Amino acid sequence: MKSRKRRPIPFDKARDPSHVTKNLPMAPCQRLMDSLGALKETQKAVLYHLPEHLRTHCRVGSFNEGVLTLVTSNATWATHLRGESADLRFALRRNRVYAGLSQIVVRVKPEQMKASTPKRSLPAVRPPSNSAKSIIAMTAESVIHPDLKAALRRLAGR
Repeated sequence: MKSRKRRPIPFDKARDPSHVTKNLPMAPCQRLMDSLGALKETQKAVLYHLPEHLRTHCRVGSFNEGVLTLVTSNATWATHLRGESADLRFALRRNRVYAGLSQIVVRVKPEQMKASTPKRSLPAVRPPSNSAKSIIAMTAESVIHPDLKAALRRLAGR
């Protein structure tokens, strides 16, 4: 068997290891990162073309084979998104990246949208005033139902 002589790697390529992986198949993590980057770009494009009131209630689920899937938190927002889907499809098709867009599908997945949906805080509960407490206490004395009477007394005691 004849052994092959290895050619020395030129000095400029010895510092840059990209030539080693050039002919290798793409690593699974790299494919995942590329698809994540594409989804982020699609999300930006969709949010740019959506009306402002829908932007916080929508995210891109996937974009495969010309079908763009949008995910929302409830059926109300899904109805609004379906109403905007024709205009959105037309606006996205003007970009050559989305020229093959044939359909927009809207899915409702409440458990996946919880993290991105802003939570509303409840208003602060004020304790009843002294005059309200006395009225509640008088009402508690006139009530016959024992559970309601106890609840009114607790409320008056605050």
